[in-house]
Amino acid sequence: MVRDRGDASPDHQVRDGHGVAAVPDPGRHGAAGGHVVTTAPQTVRNALAAGFEDISIYHFPDTAIAPDVQIHETVRYFASENVSFNTLFLDIEGPEYWNKSCSVNVAFLHGMVAAARSLLGPERVGIYASESQWKPIMCGDATFSSI
Repeated sequence: MVRDRGDASPDHQVRDGHGVAAVPDPGRHGAAGGHVVTTAPQTVRNALAAGFEDISIYHFPDTAIAPDVQIHETVRYFASENVSFNTLFLDIEGPEYWNKSCSVNVAFLHGMVAAARSLLGPERVGIYASESQWKPIMCGDATFSSI
């Protein structure tokens, strides 16, 4: 269940009792050129103040920006704001935002996962995707099934 807190944007949501701060894709949500949405750290602070303990953030990849660059930017930004989170989820959806080649997409995602794991550790990195989005973007690739 997703409950909106009066703001329809994805960076102000509560999901199943867990605080969620999303880092929207600039192409879909109007943020500037691949940068972190600057309201996301405050969303995390608000969730913590409301008593949520398990905080996750969602990153919408931008295939025009190198995987390691955008992951480093996201993690650095939250650290610079002195805001911590439990898990960074890579949100894989919107086939129109991805390459037409599944092998290119798989390689890109491997780069994102490697960068995130090197900064956060493997236990703090996840992938969020539905089957209907995963199949056309990753051609059903199962190499990420342990994440």
